Amino acid sequence: MKEDDEDVKKLSKDIINLAKGLEETIKQAKALGIFTNERELLFCDECKLVEDVAFNGILFTYVNENEEIPQHRTVEDDDTGLRFVEIEYLKKYKCPKCGHIIEYTETDDDLFFTND
Repeated sequence: MKEDDEDVKKLSKDIINLAKGLEETIKQAKALGIFTNERELLFCDECKLVEDVAFNGILFTYVNENEEIPQHRTVEDDDTGLRFVEIEYLKKYKCPKCGHIIEYTETDDDLFFTND
């Protein structure tokens, strides 16, 4: 029985270390501009600023005037350089182009965003 307890303690410690490593990797990815898929991509109904993810995982934004989902957008050609600003304590994002507030609510499966 003691052997089992020791195995469980070691496994628990290993899992905790893995989780800490993953958390650090996610922080580094965000710092590099990589979308970590922790939320849905944002869009602003007011000024039509849209987030997208390039094939290499880099998050970028562009203005979508036509309401259709455009094809072949690239970071190099289309990125506005603007990023939605998280207002963490309010669980909202602010559009960097027009200041519109985008609210999100968490569910078990996903995050759903609504424009105020």
